[in-house]
Amino acid sequence: MTTEPADQPDTTEDYSVETIDISKHFGAVRAVQELSVSIPRRGITSIVGPNGSGKSTFVNLLSGVLPLDGGMVILDGVSLRVVHAYDVPDLGATRTFQEVRLFDQISVWDNIMVV
Repeated sequence: MTTEPADQPDTTEDYSVETIDISKHFGAVRAVQELSVSIPRRGITSIVGPNGSGKSTFVNLLSGVLPLDGGMVILDGVSLRVVHAYDVPDLGATRTFQEVRLFDQISVWDNIMVV
């Protein structure tokens, strides 16, 4: 008689983005304070909150647009502390801005590609 160990559930999650105690202040305003988040590689994650709650600042910190005042951002296992902001898109994080003006003379697809 042989005994095989039971399959153990995988308790480790594959994260594409992790933040550890990240903070960003603008003078006395604490836009993001000691925020730790783990975003799984698969699925859809949304950031929801009222105006002024730090959503845009959070995205700017993830994409390297703004420097951190504290903490660490890890994208695909690479700490943003060791890369330049212009290299962050190579890790898969980019920042785009909402633009509602369209070019009437070109197709929908071409309008999307302009962004």
